[in-house]
Amino acid sequence: MPLLSASKHEDSEGTVQIPTALGPIPFIGTVPLIDPEYPVASFNQMAAKYGEIYRMIIPGRPEMILISSQALVNELCDEKRFEKTADGNVLEILRSGVPDGIFTAHTKDEVWGAAHRILIPAFGPVAIQGMFDDMYDIAAQLALKWARHGSSAPILATDDLTRMTLDTIALCSMGFRFNSYYHDELHPFILTMSSWLRQASDRFQRPFPDVLYRIFAPGTERAWAERCAALGRTASEVLEARKKNPAERKDLLTAMMEGADPKTGLKLSEQTIIDNLVTFLIAGHETTSGMLAFSFVELLKSPQAYRKVQEEVDRVVGRERVRLDHLPKLKYINAVLKECLRLNPTIPGIGLRPHKDEIVAGKYLIKSSDNIFLLFGPAHVDPAVWGDTARQFIPERMLDENFEPLERKFPNCWKPFGNGVRACIGRAFAWQEAVMAMAVLFQNFNFVAHDPDYKLKVKETLTIKPDGFTMRAMLRHGMTPTELEQRLAGGARSAGTTKQTPSPLSDAPTISGVSTPTEGMKPLSIYYGSNSGTCEALAHRLAADASVQGFRAVAIDVLDAANGRLPKTGDHPVVFITASYEGQPPDNAAHFVAWLESLKNGGGEMEGVNYAVFGCGHRDWARTFHRIPKLVDSKLAELGGARLAPLGVTDAADGNTFLDFETWEFEKLWPALAARYSVEPKDLASALESVDATTGSLLTVEVSNPRSAGLRQDVGEAVVTAASQLTAAGVPAKRHIEIQLPSSVPYTAGRTTSPPSRRTRAERAVKHAFFQAVVKGAEEGVEADREEMQEWYETVRNKRYAADLSPLSNLLQPPPSAVPAREISMAGSRFCQAPCSGLPSGASAEDDWTGKTKGNNQDHAHGHDSLPLPISCRSDPRQQSDASAMGWRGARLPAATSHQIMAMGSKKRREIGVYGWLPPEPAEPEVARGWLLPGLAGSNHLTAARGIKSNSN
Repeated sequence: MPLLSASKHEDSEGTVQIPTALGPIPFIGTVPLIDPEYPVASFNQMAAKYGEIYRMIIPGRPEMILISSQALVNELCDEKRFEKTADGNVLEILRSGVPDGIFTAHTKDEVWGAAHRILIPAFGPVAIQGMFDDMYDIAAQLALKWARHGSSAPILATDDLTRMTLDTIALCSMGFRFNSYYHDELHPFILTMSSWLRQASDRFQRPFPDVLYRIFAPGTERAWAERCAALGRTASEVLEARKKNPAERKDLLTAMMEGADPKTGLKLSEQTIIDNLVTFLIAGHETTSGMLAFSFVELLKSPQAYRKVQEEVDRVVGRERVRLDHLPKLKYINAVLKECLRLNPTIPGIGLRPHKDEIVAGKYLIKSSDNIFLLFGPAHVDPAVWGDTARQFIPERMLDENFEPLERKFPNCWKPFGNGVRACIGRAFAWQEAVMAMAVLFQNFNFVAHDPDYKLKVKETLTIKPDGFTMRAMLRHGMTPTELEQRLAGGARSAGTTKQTPSPLSDAPTISGVSTPTEGMKPLSIYYGSNSGTCEALAHRLAADASVQGFRAVAIDVLDAANGRLPKTGDHPVVFITASYEGQPPDNAAHFVAWLESLKNGGGEMEGVNYAVFGCGHRDWARTFHRIPKLVDSKLAELGGARLAPLGVTDAADGNTFLDFETWEFEKLWPALAARYSVEPKDLASALESVDATTGSLLTVEVSNPRSAGLRQDVGEAVVTAASQLTAAGVPAKRHIEIQLPSSVPYTAGRTTSPPSRRTRAERAVKHAFFQAVVKGAEEGVEADREEMQEWYETVRNKRYAADLSPLSNLLQPPPSAVPAREISMAGSRFCQAPCSGLPSGASAEDDWTGKTKGNNQDHAHGHDSLPLPISCRSDPRQQSDASAMGWRGARLPAATSHQIMAMGSKKRREIGVYGWLPPEPAEPEVARGWLLPGLAGSNHLTAARGIKSNSN
């Protein structure tokens, strides 16, 4: 091996020789300069000495060129000139253990292409959102562990966050529970993985050829083989568990077991599935846990940033259960995570190789046989981009309004998820998990560093993490661990999420409740470009809505199918729905875009084509944001096409793709088509009958879904004529059911069946609406007329539920088993009652039971005819708590010992609300909730969920 000088000189061709990093010991090249415990730190130190590009020599391995400046990283991220490679770096070592993994296989390998195309939909936006509840489940386990750990005990943050991310990727993508929090030690998979990755790094740095180690150090080779086998066994256990217990989950494991490559038709072999399970179990938790751990380290060193994170969580989430729709609003947390990955990229870099000999930076020759490694650490703190504060933790610079202009000026200045077609396939998964976890933890805890003098120390394997970092977690708001458990449970699943969302095609809603004749309808063609499946789902949704609007979808196909086939008759509109992938078209739209770009402007090639375009994108790719939708829209117009509606776009970062599409569809597209083609939307069956006008004024209904035109209520009764179970015992049941439709209802695709509502649920819903009208009237100073309310209730009962509901007089009586009632009311309330004579057991007459509020000397206004609203509970004077401890200010209430009493109040100290009766020992929680009728003053999130708008603050 020649020993090269580290000096620079120009060769005969005018290029500058790349400097070589050499140690003081001959014949072993760069090896003496590499710290085996911290190799990445060694590479970064050499970059500081040798500059933005240098060569590294390790005997027995190909030479490697390392890149460390933003300018060169940007140049080498051009996939037309360079491609990712698993040769000449640590991935080459890992290939011997998982040859077919999606991160270790070669791009040109047939198995990599097949796996990539099969797995992309499993990590699409719709699928990731459907994983939210499982992610929340694991994060809640972590929060409870820390709460029960106590506020004085040190927490090994990195270890616990690793447990969380491993359990999350296993549950969400494979339906498998490692239950890491129920063991004192880390799961054996984590320990084996850590040793395996460390050994891979050591093997890459060995100064002698591998054959010598096989001869003279066979023990290390056996240890390597044993660790590879142990990882494979864990993955095999996951696979076998799914085989023995088939599930209908549409997750990553299902995609690998059942999916076929849409391009070649190939299915993945069992060994390929095992290799990819190992890959995702490692990559899916290592990087995310590192990012979260670095975030805690940085935030605990930056009190100002820490405060901003907690203030944002309090403002956006409050004391509610964290929901999916909260995440896009957590802008500062998003910036914190980005800044932590800038300063501490958990993947230190990626390996590349040029397609042919290349000159970079105008002076360095890189041959096609050279291996290249991009060092993200130095590139992320390049002063040319980030200035004098490059190494400081400043999250504000990563806020969208600041980072997007910077990224446009300095492309590829932030690359923690890799590049191009080989970029991290699970980025959206990791980001949703990380933002959600930060929200849950900062909502419920205050954190302090256990060792105030801790200096960041990094543990390196294939990834990097903080080492030895400990902190303490203290519950906020005076909560106990039991109260935290109740808050985290938060009732049902988060609003706006669907557990284990099925594939986009099957999930797209349709409007096909009744037969819709197509005579006289205008033809409509819909073409989509989609890799992850989102645009395809939007296309099918549009097709389902078309018949309602007087159009018939005659084509729903990929964009490539539209090459040279666009209708030019003027009476046949075309809608294009497409995304951009780093400025490039989706796989099934590449030919169409190339064809469109090849046409010369002004040639009139698209005359007679009437079109509209909707585009999907993600603002993190600021330089190429919505490039393809914009190109299609503008190019069609330049070629003579007629734009029917303005370009519609959505940003996947906001998580509102479907709502944005529906808004564009119903506010822009359909009105434009109706005006152009003189088509009236089909008249659908009316929605729910209006309530009586005299009482309707007490209710304000706010509809947030713009698809109101598509809501149907044409339900009918059907008869089940036959039912049989198809599956054997021990597996999830699947049944064959035959249904006889009414003679007046023809069968059409998309019809659904639903069992009748339980009587208790129907009664609860109507009772709740009844009491809300009373609350609404009280807020607006309107006297609630009992006779009008009685008439309203009976009207709804007769029209919607017939005799299924009890008369109102029955519902206004407490159940026989209830504890004797005690009326509680608030000062100034128009529907209050004087207190009744007997006090509940254990209550004192000195307790503030008469409804006076602190700071409010107004007594009850008695003497008017109002509606009695008693509440009963088992009272314990030791458990009486001030209302302010429950998040509102007002009267004192006795806390229930058997059941939790929900109390909501307004910031204006107006009223507690309206309460119903609570049975002492209900048969099931639903019955208890059926009797507990909380007033919703000051609780906008609950009223919005029921469609009743609250005016309280």
